[in-house]
Amino acid sequence: MRASLRSTVQDSTLAGSGARTSSLRVSNFLSSSLRSLGLRASKLTKSSLLKSSIFSATTPMFNCLVLGGGGREHALCDSLAHSPSCEKLYAFPGGQGIAEMTGTLCPGTIYSSESLSDLSSEGLRLDILSPSSIASFCRTHLIDLVIVGPEQPLVSGISDALISSGISVFAPRASAARIEGSKIWMKDILSRAGIRSASYRVADSVSSARKLVRRCSSFPVVIKADGLASGKGVVVAHNREEADLAVERAMVERCFGDSGDRLIFEDFLLGEELSYFSLCDGDADKGVRFLGVARDYKLALDGDKGLNTGGMGSFSKSPPFVAGSSLEEVLLRDEIVRPLLRQIEKRATSYCGVLFLGLLVSASGVNVLEVNARFGDPEAQTLLPLLEGDLAAAFLAAANGRLSDEESLRTGSQMSPRLFNFTEGLHSVSVVASSKGYPSSYAIGSAISDIDKFAISSETSLYHAGTELRSVDGVELFHSSGGRVFTINGRGSSFASARARAYEALTNINWRDGFYRRDIASDEDTRSFDACCDKVLRFM
Repeated sequence: MRASLRSTVQDSTLAGSGARTSSLRVSNFLSSSLRSLGLRASKLTKSSLLKSSIFSATTPMFNCLVLGGGGREHALCDSLAHSPSCEKLYAFPGGQGIAEMTGTLCPGTIYSSESLSDLSSEGLRLDILSPSSIASFCRTHLIDLVIVGPEQPLVSGISDALISSGISVFAPRASAARIEGSKIWMKDILSRAGIRSASYRVADSVSSARKLVRRCSSFPVVIKADGLASGKGVVVAHNREEADLAVERAMVERCFGDSGDRLIFEDFLLGEELSYFSLCDGDADKGVRFLGVARDYKLALDGDKGLNTGGMGSFSKSPPFVAGSSLEEVLLRDEIVRPLLRQIEKRATSYCGVLFLGLLVSASGVNVLEVNARFGDPEAQTLLPLLEGDLAAAFLAAANGRLSDEESLRTGSQMSPRLFNFTEGLHSVSVVASSKGYPSSYAIGSAISDIDKFAISSETSLYHAGTELRSVDGVELFHSSGGRVFTINGRGSSFASARARAYEALTNINWRDGFYRRDIASDEDTRSFDACCDKVLRFM
């Protein structure tokens, strides 16, 4: 549980301070020596120390920067702040929820966009899509590890620029992140790797798309924008009229911008969906670790109705630790993950970071629906509370290609305690609260009462996404500032107890202009989730 983990981390920080201090002393000595010579300690020097074998028997402390400011990044900051090896944690652009963590969890200090606003006085203006400005900040503030949250910076090449500057990055390079940046390229990779996926056709113009609609002999048909669309670029068209409308919105109205220049028409497959997450260090054979499996809810309204969204909720549980039969072990054979990683390396470069597979399990087998190059949102808010240990060290090991090192190998069926493991028997349910009208037009700026009184415990967490503090009659209140505004996560020994805690917490927050789905982790869904996981085992 999170509360017990916090006390454990604090105790281990004190108990292990001697070993870590000796490691830090080397780095600090070099830094001070260089300064005495009138030189600024380079980031590359410290990074090289962290990669070297001198730290193999200890847990060095280092500085982290999380890029992003949504609920996923808040959850990442929460986990990293509990990591014994995290000395200072920065977030950009951050958010109010991350800012509220300042001085409460991390041995160092957490900064968000509010406290980074004075960077202009240093002649530096940060832009999450500007690799050079982020690299400059990392060099100035001695950042050892950058964790990239959202997909757009990945596709824009942020990892390449930082790695070239000698900074460790837990995220794939742009050429590998294309697996998410282009669905057409993804489908080609899956085909070359021999991985089952839905049959598809490509339209690269309005006329070719309309021809494909006329040729559709059966419905539903799945129509996807080729590029990034914040999780909203997928339409399941149940008839020809809906298909024509999807083409019109994407290619004529350009509601997805350049991402809709090309469309994929996929066969509609029936089955149960699973979101599967792996930690990768660039070695397709040895450097892959299981992070978890979850189920999410894409459509806006109860009963899976309404428009496609970035995600309205999700649930997961700690996996069973049965050697030779757990889900992670069968999928890490030469079935899906490794062939995919090998093909990405062959067509682009080695893959480092989180690999997110959207799977569809049916009576005939397992199909890959999508591949993403980062944590999902809200899956991150659901999976990360299930993990214990030093997640910062795990991310650094992956960034430096060291998951396959002897010290990082799993012991039995679990990760080494030095990195992370799962809290056995724990279930996790996350519900997203959104502005009314989302994902279409919605208003922002409405007050959210009592959210500031939310008490984080071992059983519940609140992750901010689209919130900001505003002063009203001299009183600071949280207000909405986006579509998906915050996520409540509940945890318990069963799905029923975790779900009850999440929804109980939601009822204590008064927000008249918000809405949320009320059927996340229903009994029927959790039963099908368990059955789906068992079915995957039989297929592999």
